[in-house]
Amino acid sequence: MNSCNYFFFEVGRQTGIDKLNEWAERLGLGKKAGLELREGEPVLAGRAERSARGEYWGEGETLAAAIGQSDNLFTPLQLASFISVIAEGGSGYRAHLILRVVAPDGTVVAETTPEQTVDADISAASLDCVRGGMYDAAKSGTVGQVFADCGYEIGAKTGTAQISAENSNALFACYAPFVDPQIALVCVIENGTDGYNAAAPSEPVISRFLGER
Repeated sequence: MNSCNYFFFEVGRQTGIDKLNEWAERLGLGKKAGLELREGEPVLAGRAERSARGEYWGEGETLAAAIGQSDNLFTPLQLASFISVIAEGGSGYRAHLILRVVAPDGTVVAETTPEQTVDADISAASLDCVRGGMYDAAKSGTVGQVFADCGYEIGAKTGTAQISAENSNALFACYAPFVDPQIALVCVIENGTDGYNAAAPSEPVISRFLGER
């Protein structure tokens, strides 16, 4: 409900980096979204990635990884794909830029069909726990004020990615509506200081999309 590094530090410490990454991969985090264009290579922080570079993973680094920092590196679309898996109950699909290609005479030349890439097989109880926290964050927690009067409910999480001792990037990830989700969105503001700041520009995008739907 309230973004708290200490909470996630402790969850990460108790869970361990290997189990964290096992579930991250099952939920699609660390995989490419699958766009038709060239896509940045995701980096999932942990022993395997560090060992591939011939370096050591210290147990204390699990705390940083648990809040999304350390060596973690994902594009906004890869994060949105990950959030969509939560929204879809553990199922993930390849991302596309093209829905269909239509000739001038109206003939459909090509059409994209859903391609499932993730099947997390996550329990309903675990999903309810995660979704409940995301619901509370958007309703009365971290970004409650931003979405108080929008007319729909969402599940959301803020993020603050430290890039120096003095500065951070702001991140906001969500899906909407909370029941029967239609859109997953990630907003990143470079040098945005705090994740809360990335929520405000997200609201009109979601409202416009849902309004047009």
